[in-house]
Amino acid sequence: KLQFLYLIVRLLAVQDEDRSGNMAFLAELQSKQASGVALKKVATKDGSAPLQAGFMTKAAVDEYAGYITRFDAERWIPLLKGHTPETQFVEVTLEEGRALHALCEALDSWKSRVGSAAWAAAAAPCDEAGVDVKGALAGLVAKVASAMVGVPSGANGRVFARMSCRSAKDVVTARLTAEYRQRLQSLKDCLGAAPDAAAEVSTLLDASTALLCQSDAAAILETFALSERVLGDLGRALNYPEKWCQHVVLREWFPVHVGLEFRCFVHGNVLTAVSQYNYFVYFEEVAANKDTIFARIKQYWAAECEERLRRLESYIIDFAFYPDEGVMPEVVTPSHPSASPLPAGAAFNEKYPNLTVIEVNPFYDTTGAALFSWEADREAIRTGPAELRVVEEPHAKRPEVDPEYLSVLGWAK
Repeated sequence: KLQFLYLIVRLLAVQDEDRSGNMAFLAELQSKQASGVALKKVATKDGSAPLQAGFMTKAAVDEYAGYITRFDAERWIPLLKGHTPETQFVEVTLEEGRALHALCEALDSWKSRVGSAAWAAAAAPCDEAGVDVKGALAGLVAKVASAMVGVPSGANGRVFARMSCRSAKDVVTARLTAEYRQRLQSLKDCLGAAPDAAAEVSTLLDASTALLCQSDAAAILETFALSERVLGDLGRALNYPEKWCQHVVLREWFPVHVGLEFRCFVHGNVLTAVSQYNYFVYFEEVAANKDTIFARIKQYWAAECEERLRRLESYIIDFAFYPDEGVMPEVVTPSHPSASPLPAGAAFNEKYPNLTVIEVNPFYDTTGAALFSWEADREAIRTGPAELRVVEEPHAKRPEVDPEYLSVLGWAK
């Protein structure tokens, strides 16, 4: 098992290794899989990376950490300049990284003590936990505030902020609940009836996306401190202080509807699979334009991304469609009726003429596969032929969502 795990990590840690060597690793890996060698599952709190636990060796953990670093924002955003939102990088010193990680740990400990329900209901969790993020990171707050004005939308006080590795989109607080309830009430007023479960999930996704638009530097760092994703990512980076390179990444904000984002799999520099990103909900407009969407994505990837990202070789890339005017239109669902006919073909292209890259992720099963499965569809994800999967019809039953959102939706038992 140790040898097989190490083989997988060596395969993924391509960096500057010879491609023929990588193909040899792949052939050996496939041979091992065919012989029925199984991997032991390693439980992690966030499901975002295999930690040094159980049978894993330090060498394997080090190899994995090196591989993941290749997908930090500093690595791929410059390669896609002009094809991804404008970005400013704010350096986080090693001392600041340790301080932010300590704040994350303090808040995580407080969450464990008070319980998830109290955490989600807290109006100001940092204050209630006695954690002074602004005071502890005053210098970093000032640097972030200064850099925000260099982001096109930041001049209007709006940016999307993330850390080098990932965003803090896992944070569920009372702000999200309040935003969701306000939006749900507006939808009820519009429909004159209670929305169904799919519309509730769509509204939650809208609310969650809206809260990623931030305008205050201190609030950005407080959000990071509340995030288990940031806690795990900083912890991994701090294990290698000699290689420390972390930033607060400030990106141009423009609204993208949650129904118009798509996850694409690239293996060996071949586009092998595409999926609707937010697969909890059926979007009639997306299903009606599946062929058009698929053709646009393939064309855009081949023209703008394939050569720029060739050195990565295998990766998962997220695209989003958006309109010229930057105003987020309503994407039609059965419970979000449209006054105009559904756009199809050329009409869809006219309504959403633009594509942009949202993110580039590791080609690894810690990255969500959306409507594909790393287990059932592993061969399709690796070899194709490329297909687009979308939710083709309304769900017959209540959509399954991540457990932390059940209380926000009022679905918790």
